[in-house]
Parts: sequence; structure tokens; C-alpha cells
Amino acid sequence: MSRKSELIETISTLIAQRPEDVARRALQVWQALAAELIPVIGETGFATLFARSLYRNQTLFPWLASTPAPQQPQVLQHSATQFTTLKVGLQTRSFTEATAANQALLITFTDILIVLIGEPLTIGILCAAWGDDASEITNKELPHE
Repeated sequence: MSRKSELIETISTLIAQRPEDVARRALQVWQALAAELIPVIGETGFATLFARSLYRNQTLFPWLASTPAPQQPQVLQHSATQFTTLKVGLQTRSFTEATAANQALLITFTDILIVLIGEPLTIGILCAAWGDDASEITNKELPHE
């Protein structure tokens, strides 16, 4: 299995852990990611990546257009309010659509991040943010390209 496949599988597992409350789980995943990533790329960097991820997924999920990027990501580790609009949007969708949208956002976000800071650092940040849930993506050596 490729690293990309492992990452997609890990993200799918993370967001499907609580099918009864996919929106709340999505919020937890984003908050954990923001808490680890902001010290590396800054508040503006995080908000920019999140906004770009939203934009790139609006074709498949047009309702994401009404989800603004967080303005003060540093608050994310203390408050769920920064992703409230995303959470509300996810709550108004079926489990299948909410899961697919959140998965697409997370994959887009991590793809962009890999281009910017590299795969090893991105994987390290994901593992720090998501703990044991992300550890499987570090078990294999990085491919030599």
C-alpha cells in the first residue's frame, strides 16, 4: 500500500470513528491538526491552507462555499467556534456526504501541506495531531523518488 493510500485510509478511519456524530468528530480532527500545525506554519498559513482546501472542494460539495476559513486559528485548541460553520454544514448533510466532504478537505489540505513542507514533516505533524490513529502511516520507509 502506498503512503498516499495509507493517509487516505487513516483519514477515513479518523472521521468515521463516530458515525452518529460525524460533524463533532470532524471538528475534533481539525482542531487537533490546527493545534499541531500552527506552530510550524503560523496562523495565517493555516487559515490560507484551510481556505484553499475549501475552494478546491467546492465543485464536488458546493455547500462548502459558505464555510469561511478560520480567522484566528490559535483559538482552535481551546474553542470549537472557529470551525462552527463547517460543523453546521456537515450536520445538515447525510452521513455519507458529510464524511466524503470532510475526507476530501483533509486529503486536499494534507496534499497541499506535503508540497509546502515535505512528506516527512507532514507525516510527523499528523502523527502528533492524531496520535495512534495516524501511526500506521509512519510504519513504512519513505519511498525514494
